[in-house]
This record gives sequence, structure tokens and C-alpha cells, in this order.
Amino acid sequence: MSNSIAQLVLFSWPLVVYILFQRLPLREALVWSIVAGYLILPTRTGFDLPVLPPVDKTLVPSLAAAIMCFGLVFKRRILEAQQAKMGGAILDQKLKSLDVGAFEPKRGTRLFWALMIFLFSTPILTAMQNGETLIVGTRSIQGMSLYDAMSMNSTLLVQIIPFLLARRFLSSEEDHKALLKILVIACLAYSLLALYEVRMSPQLNRKVYGFFPHSWSQHLRGDGFRPIVFLQHGLWLSIFICYAVIAAFSLSKAGDAKDRNPAVWVLAGIWLFGVLFLTKSLGAFALAVLIVPVVVIFGRKIRLLIAAFFAIVVILYPIARGADVVPVDTVFNIAESINPSRARSFYARVYNEDILLEKANEKPLTGWGIWS
Repeated sequence: MSNSIAQLVLFSWPLVVYILFQRLPLREALVWSIVAGYLILPTRTGFDLPVLPPVDKTLVPSLAAAIMCFGLVFKRRILEAQQAKMGGAILDQKLKSLDVGAFEPKRGTRLFWALMIFLFSTPILTAMQNGETLIVGTRSIQGMSLYDAMSMNSTLLVQIIPFLLARRFLSSEEDHKALLKILVIACLAYSLLALYEVRMSPQLNRKVYGFFPHSWSQHLRGDGFRPIVFLQHGLWLSIFICYAVIAAFSLSKAGDAKDRNPAVWVLAGIWLFGVLFLTKSLGAFALAVLIVPVVVIFGRKIRLLIAAFFAIVVILYPIARGADVVPVDTVFNIAESINPSRARSFYARVYNEDILLEKANEKPLTGWGIWS
């Protein structure tokens, strides 16, 4: 159970978001609100409401940032209306200081809305196809209803709020650079906490928030520790550091004549790469080893093609696994040659994938929904 400090930090975060939006431009405030909330706020803290999504570290930063962003949009529209009627240098100055960014999608609008409709209609179809009560041994699992579909849709909406905010307010190249810079800066600060836990064991979450967020045994690695800081699991931390490594090397190539200073970002990337190695997560480390050379060597078009290839692989992976075309034995042999314990971990995941795929194939169109 979390302590009172965890509750205080979570429910005071909207005040932090408000201060960020008062002190920083919108795009920086937006990114810091969500990234810092992800890194700092406690897991397993909050409360659950009927139909509505849980009020936790996923909802609080995103919702607070959304309210602030669209509050500023509304304020700018009022000023623009006043400017059209009265004019004046004071209003001009206020409008310039209240930059909410331009948003004019050039392509893909119809596809975007089609995907949104598809996303939010699938829980309804899932609920319709899972209305029966399941009897598993002595356990009875109730069927799903429209209530459950609405609950799933509310959870989906919370999960994509950061994406929707980024689509509206972080759509320019300068916005993308700001996002990458904040990721790197946040991770540089966070890396000090991660290194502390590498040496002293993952104790920060317990000391600050009063609980350990996952299984302790999964964070013992050889004669050392896998850090977790305030995230859900050490793997989450390793993946975040991997993102930051890629972001740092991307920034080393993305500057312009005014602000280009590749050495700073290269040094940041090297530091974070070393921290990533010390987190003892082979998967995240392998991703960084694979992707950083692509970022450094190839141009934008090639990088986009490679990114599209990986996206297709992720989307088609369940189908490929079901068709038994993924070379899991080869990957297992490679993992075993590197570290036998990592190979056993990989095998356990593959074994569970087989069980899940067998179950999923019983309802391949709409899935099994919630309620276990």
C-alpha cells in the first residue's frame, strides 16, 4: 500500500502542471507535465470510479495538461475576438505571448478519424461477443455488457490523451526537437537515481512512497541490481533510457546553423548508453545497439523506411507467431550463448505467448475482453 506522501504527490500534480504552464511556453510545459509525471508519480496509487478510468498516474498528468492546453486555446480565441473589435498594442503583445501553435493537417485526416472510430468501436464489438457467463472449474466469470464497453473506451481515451495533445500542439519540427531535448534532459537527471539503485538496490520507491511496485526477485541480476526508481518495473526504466539514447543521437544530427552543437548530445547519448548497460536489460540494450547506428548513419528517408518496417513487424508479430514463422529457436540459441539465465527468461515468455495465442485463436476477431 502507498503512503500519504504518494497520495499527496499524485493529487497535487495538477498544481505542478499549472505552475509549469505559467512559467514555460506551451510545448515545453506540455511535455514536462507528462514526462515528469511519468517518471515521478507513484504507481498503484489513486482510486477507481464506476465506468470512468482509474484516477492514477496515467490520468492525472494527461488530464491536467489537456485542461491547461485547451484553456490557453480558449483564452487566445477570446483575445483574438477582442483584437478584431478593438485592436491595440497591448492585445497584440498578449497574443504574441500566448502562442498555442498552428495546427493544419496536410494529409491523413480521413484515415485518422477512421482509425479513431475503429479504436472506440472495437470494445463495443468485444462486449457484444462476450456476453456469456464463463464457468472455469469452480469459478464463475460474469459476461460483459455495454457498461464494460464504456469502461474500456474511457480507459482507451485516457491512454491516447498524450497522443492527441501531441498531434494538436507538437506537430512542427521545432516541437519535435523540444520533445527530444526534454526526454534527454529528464533522463540525464533520472540516470543519477538509476545509478544509485544499481549500487544500493532499488529502494527509492519504498523509501519515498512506502511500497515496492513489483517483484523484488525480478530486479536481482547476477551480483547486482536492476534499477526501477519510481516506474512500474525495471524494464520500463530501461526502455525509457533506450528512448533517451536514441533521442540524444537524433539531436546530434537534427540541429541547424544557430543551435547545432552535436558534441553535447553525443556525450549525453554516450553517458546514457553506459547507464542503459548498467540497468542489465538485454532487450532494451539490444534495441539501442540496433537503432543508434541507423540514426547516425542513414538519412531521413531510410530511417522512415526502417521505422515503418519495425512498425509492420510489431503489428504482424501475433499473426507470424501463430503461423510459426518467427525463428524463436534461433533467438533462443543466441540468447543462451550470451547469458543462459536470459535465455530461460526468453523461453518463459515464448511459452506464455503460445498459451495466450491458443486462447486468442478461440475468438480471433473481437478477443476476450476484460474480467480475466
